[in-house]
Amino acid sequence: MSVELQALKTNTGFMPYEPQDLEEFEKMPYGKPIKLVCTVARSSPQNRWFHACLQTLFKQQDTWPTFTLFRNAVKRALGLCEVYEVKGKEFFEYPSIAFDKMPQDEFNVLVERFVDLVCTRIIPQMDDESARRMLNLLDADNGAIGSRQVA
Repeated sequence: MSVELQALKTNTGFMPYEPQDLEEFEKMPYGKPIKLVCTVARSSPQNRWFHACLQTLFKQQDTWPTFTLFRNAVKRALGLCEVYEVKGKEFFEYPSIAFDKMPQDEFNVLVERFVDLVCTRIIPQMDDESARRMLNLLDADNGAIGSRQVA
């Protein structure tokens, strides 16, 4: 049996982070050893903001027919891909930006580069200040995005 959940480390042990994490934890049997693999989660508000921006930008364009192709094009523009050539054809491999695959400090750099990409290539007809103001308004929770404001 395997479940994935987020937890907070407290002085008395681990505590489920969200109600759904408690539900997942309750599925584990009592009195049995549990194997834990711990990683520090990235900023959830920043992650939601980044993906909300990608979704919004995808809906406003007509070059890429699927979200996956659009996201991969953004990753490629950000330099997040390995290029391989086999028999004269180029192939691209895109690394994961999942919580457990990219640490917060690297994700911060990615987000800053993403903002620059949006302001210079994705919506270059918008002046820099307007583009950054628009990005600040995009949030998956329709609320504050924590400390993340586009400078």
